[in-house]
Amino acid sequence: MAKSDQHMQKVREVLMKKQHAKERAEHVRQLRQLRKVGKQAQKEAKVRQANEKRKLLEEVKKYRKGLRTDLDFLDEKKKTPKPAASQGKRKGPTDKKVHAKRQYKDQKFGFGGKKRGMK
Repeated sequence: MAKSDQHMQKVREVLMKKQHAKERAEHVRQLRQLRKVGKQAQKEAKVRQANEKRKLLEEVKKYRKGLRTDLDFLDEKKKTPKPAASQGKRKGPTDKKVHAKRQYKDQKFGFGGKKRGMK
């Protein structure tokens, strides 16, 4: 039983609509997957930057306390440090000698201990 041209045109339109719907759904699925990958990459980059910043701040803290004498950790970033306004005013770490009076009081009363948290 042969179908008319009008009927075949309707069948063709229905098939085309189904195909377009499948293509659109696949495209949306791909976009969703790309968005997930992008978010994951952003999270990893943020964590990596936080770790680098934490390490740098720890090294700066060590340098300020006098545990480090070189500034090699700044070369890893390949950036020039921004000059601080009060850079020349601050003195470097000095020899931390314990005076006799301090030694005696430490021996008599103890070295101190954990201080109470202030509000």
